[in-house]
Amino acid sequence: MKKVLYGALVAMLAAVDVTLYFWRRSGGRLALLRDKDSAREESPTPDHAAAPGRPDSLVAVPVTQYASRNIAQHPRGTHRSLRVTRYSLPAWLRPLDMQLFVLAGFVFALTHLIGLDRWPVYFFTDEAMNPLLAASFIRNGFTDGAGQLFPTYFANGSFLSLSTSVYAQVIPYVLFGFSVVVTRAVPALIALSGTLAIGLVLRDIFTLRFWWIGTLILSITPAWFLHSRTAFEHPLWVAFYAWFLYFYLRYRTDKPRHLLTAFVFGALSFYSYNGAQLGIVATGVLLLISDAPYHWRTLRRNPKLLIQAAIVLTLVALPFLRFYADHSDETFKHLRILNSYWTQPISTDEKINRLVQEFAFGLNPDYWYAPENTRDLIRHQMKGYGLLVPITLPFAVLGLLICFRRIKASPYRAVLIALLIAPIGGVLVQTLVPRVLVMVIPAALLTSIGLIAVLELVAKRWAYRPLAIGAFAVLAGFNLLMLNDALTNGPTWYTDYGLGGLQYGGQQIFEEVKQVLRESPQTRIIVSPTWANGTDALLQFFAPNEARVQMGNIDAFMFSQLPLDDNTLLLVMTIDEYQRANVDPKFANLRIEDAHTVKYPDGRDGFYFVRLNYSAQARAIFAEEDAARRRPEEGEVIVDGQTVRAVYSRLDMGPIANAFDGDPFTLVRTVVDNPFVIMLTFPEPRTLTGVTLTTGTMDFNAAITLTLANGETPTYNRNYFQTGPDPTNDFPFDAAPSGPVKTIAIAIKDLNAIGDAHLHVREIKLR
Repeated sequence: MKKVLYGALVAMLAAVDVTLYFWRRSGGRLALLRDKDSAREESPTPDHAAAPGRPDSLVAVPVTQYASRNIAQHPRGTHRSLRVTRYSLPAWLRPLDMQLFVLAGFVFALTHLIGLDRWPVYFFTDEAMNPLLAASFIRNGFTDGAGQLFPTYFANGSFLSLSTSVYAQVIPYVLFGFSVVVTRAVPALIALSGTLAIGLVLRDIFTLRFWWIGTLILSITPAWFLHSRTAFEHPLWVAFYAWFLYFYLRYRTDKPRHLLTAFVFGALSFYSYNGAQLGIVATGVLLLISDAPYHWRTLRRNPKLLIQAAIVLTLVALPFLRFYADHSDETFKHLRILNSYWTQPISTDEKINRLVQEFAFGLNPDYWYAPENTRDLIRHQMKGYGLLVPITLPFAVLGLLICFRRIKASPYRAVLIALLIAPIGGVLVQTLVPRVLVMVIPAALLTSIGLIAVLELVAKRWAYRPLAIGAFAVLAGFNLLMLNDALTNGPTWYTDYGLGGLQYGGQQIFEEVKQVLRESPQTRIIVSPTWANGTDALLQFFAPNEARVQMGNIDAFMFSQLPLDDNTLLLVMTIDEYQRANVDPKFANLRIEDAHTVKYPDGRDGFYFVRLNYSAQARAIFAEEDAARRRPEEGEVIVDGQTVRAVYSRLDMGPIANAFDGDPFTLVRTVVDNPFVIMLTFPEPRTLTGVTLTTGTMDFNAAITLTLANGETPTYNRNYFQTGPDPTNDFPFDAAPSGPVKTIAIAIKDLNAIGDAHLHVREIKLR
């Protein structure tokens, strides 16, 4: 299909070229609402003269002029013409360029608002988090729930990372509640504004003749087309960055007061996405250096502007300074959770080498223009399109050459600076398109500059008006073809709909869940969470305050014998989970409710709604499995450089070495044991004065028993309450042991868990 689209694009360009050729050879004239005589008589009046530096063919004669001529020449059509005279375009909309610009915005809105709930085919957890946090923000009296008024960042899982995108959803949530279409429409409309900004940059800064083309070029950029139809925070970051560039260049070229507006949009971009922060700062620094003489002259002549700029910059920086004062280690934690190489125990040279590699990869044309890549997840790609349209690469290269040729001019330097900083969002972890999405801005500008240069050459031979209309038709048509392809074929471009792929099913599953509850109000439904990340957020979004629905999967019923009444309990399973349950001897009488089966877009069964019972032999099987789970494990572990024998509770997450590796970001988790128990036997007795424990978030009791070389067994016991998330607590021995320690037994018990529990232990340090 993509070959067809690219072929259609080339064919349309050729058709326009051929049409213009014969139109030129025949001496034809374009007539809109005119006959041949009126066309010959047409000339711009003083009120509608062309702007300096712009061709007369850009001027649109008011409809009333055409109508008055038709009345004089065609009396029989007077009544029809009189109706036409009542309509006249507003003055600002009369130039053809402005009409095409407005139509380009309309095309973007059309192609980005139609079918928002149909494609992208997934509705991701991160999309749901923005309106969910907006709702929580309102419920908590405009705080983050922890008492901070108008917080700088909201928590998205383990990250304090969402800001502008949450505030943008507040009013839409109040007006419309939770809605996939509304949630996605908010960033789509903000993306529309940023797309229009590209056209304005080309008009007001570069004063190019075909300036409106920039809006269409960005609109057909596949990476932008896809992501601006989602409710991720990335479209906001990129759109505000486009406006930041526009207002900075207005400040630089003709309106110094726009420096203040540039600061505001730069701040909005900065707060929209954590990965944007370094790039925004780098852009500001490079622009400061690039235009230093201009800044000095302007601010020296206008000290009032300098004071205003300092005030605005301080105001927009205050929220971040407040956040940094409270969470100074958040950036490192974020990078560590993302497993950034920058936080790994490797040499500085290796880190710098990796940084250079990621930066170069972010500028690699093959990554951006190849039809597909293996770096990005499939949910961030349009199959066969590339991240940037491959056919536009020659125009981008031409635009790049033009920028280098005119590098002495500030606007062209600014485009090169934007290109240079685009990869920065991915250099500290890994280059992925969501982290470097801002590349679409310099790419659109370079492509537009190159394409417009070609069209300017063509315009020397052919009239502007038909050439402009033809170019608009080609680009707008390609945009519409992309939309049709995405809605028609996009759901089946990729067929990995599970956790590692598209994570399809949120909207579809919960629509079916609601239908079941309408048919059978007494039913309780447990929905499997294994097919997507953070499915609790999807439950809150699609079924808020619905006590009859919860997240869980068949593994919980396989692990221990839970209440299982097939008359009132319905489990939503993936196909793999159903197949495992179907062969497990603990279950019997599995029944699929076919009417509620959720299918994948390619027609395969995706999720089953299942009722089932335990088998007669289930109790005996559970007892045997439980006994095996409670048998401790044995092994060796390195503690302070010494190989130590360890006997410990059975684990289902992480090797026991994680508890002694000095890294609190690694952990171990017990299968069932509460308390978690570990006994260490040293090859040679050693002196101990206490331990330091880093655990999961919980209130807990720590009990320690020592066996000394002299045979004594002193014990120590201490409770820890409300010590914060994943706390690190010291446990000094109040009475020092009377001799070296041969063995130490540590028991950590979650005080709030009743019975068995998964206990998380991150680090044990002996002192």
